[in-house]
Amino acid sequence: MDVNAVETATRAAKEEVEQWKTQCPITALEVRLRSEDQFLDQRRAEMETVIAAEIEKAVAFAEAGPWEPVEDLLKDVLTLEQGKDQKCETRI
Repeated sequence: MDVNAVETATRAAKEEVEQWKTQCPITALEVRLRSEDQFLDQRRAEMETVIAAEIEKAVAFAEAGPWEPVEDLLKDVLTLEQGKDQKCETRI
C-alpha cells in the first residue's frame, strides 16, 4: 500500500471530521445560548455528569445481558442482493 495514499486518506478523514464538527447541533445550541447569556458552564458540567451516568448505566445493562446465540446473529438481516421478503441463511 502506498504510504502517501494512506497519509492523504487520513488527512482527508480528519478534515471531514472537522467539517462535521462545525455542523454539530449541540455546539450550535451552546453558541446560541451563550450569546443569549442563558448558558452556564456549571449547568453544562451537571448535564455531562448526568449523561455520563446514564451511558454508564446503559452499558452495564447491556454487558449484564445474555449473549445472542450465534445461530441468530444473521436472523432478519437483509443484503442488497436479496429481495425484501428473503432472509439471510446462517451458515456456520
